[in-house]
Amino acid sequence: MAVVYLGLGANTGDCLAQLRQACLLLKRHPAISLQAVSSLYHTAPAGFRDQPWFLNAVARLHTSLKPEALLSVTQAIERRLGRVPTRRWGPRPIDLDLLLYGAQQVQRPFLTIPHPRLRERPFVLVPLLELDPALRLPSGESLRDVLRACPGGVSLRAPAARFPLWTRKTPMSHEAHRRQAPSSVRCAVITVSDTRTPQTDTSGQFIQQALQAAGHQVRAYTIVKDEPEEIRRLLQQYLDTEELDAVLLSGGTGLAPRDTTYEVVQACLEKELPGFGELFRYLSYAEIGAAAMLSRATAGVARGKVIVAMPGSTAAVRLAMEKLVVPELAHMSHLARG
Repeated sequence: MAVVYLGLGANTGDCLAQLRQACLLLKRHPAISLQAVSSLYHTAPAGFRDQPWFLNAVARLHTSLKPEALLSVTQAIERRLGRVPTRRWGPRPIDLDLLLYGAQQVQRPFLTIPHPRLRERPFVLVPLLELDPALRLPSGESLRDVLRACPGGVSLRAPAARFPLWTRKTPMSHEAHRRQAPSSVRCAVITVSDTRTPQTDTSGQFIQQALQAAGHQVRAYTIVKDEPEEIRRLLQQYLDTEELDAVLLSGGTGLAPRDTTYEVVQACLEKELPGFGELFRYLSYAEIGAAAMLSRATAGVARGKVIVAMPGSTAAVRLAMEKLVVPELAHMSHLARG
């Protein structure tokens, strides 16, 4: 996942509402995780000065999208929020600029990263440093040094507000469920493989590390051969264990003759969670293209326990854990328990 910084701006219409909506649309995208948004800054217009002051901010996000794909997403959001072609540096209801994409340097006819005018814009440099005081450019330069050398030809009133633009109210029942969800879920981890050992099982290791880093407990970890009866026996054993709340499996969800995890899990589920497989394949498509449809990742509930079955590759496990499992595991477990 790449760490990306986006500049946000608006100077026509309800600027605050437009910036909020842009952040909400970014947050809703399945391949984007909005991490933080800076304070709001009032900025005098540059270039064409006979127009209202801008309201500006910077957002930090994580994404699996490539720079070109992310640019397409931001441009689609701009169009959705009423942006139309106009004079250069003229008034606009929304402006989303791709400032930094990890340590990458990109030079395309339609895209330059870092942003070509980043060094000239205090209204970008100041909120960037607010989000990450130690941030450096891909060249290795400290952003603080860049700000000191900035010409400073743009007036900046800061901050206009100190609150996250993307915070929004959600239904009380949803909030109540989250508040009541356990802070720690007791998990069993199963790796389905004919060849892996505890030393070579990087996927199983990552699952355990991700769970523990999120405050959950790994109560059991087993590698089982890709034999339906062995998988079924172990899964039933864990479902019968009172001290467990969730069972996470990796491996055996493909189309090869010996990939049987999907069939075993489906036979055990009392309630399937179709959205898990759908979202996983959608996110995978951004990384591996059409091959994503070959995965039969699935999830659901049985006997009050959450069951998640992921592909065996470390990259797929990382995607599933970071984007789907870890963010919702406690919530799912609370709902599964009833």
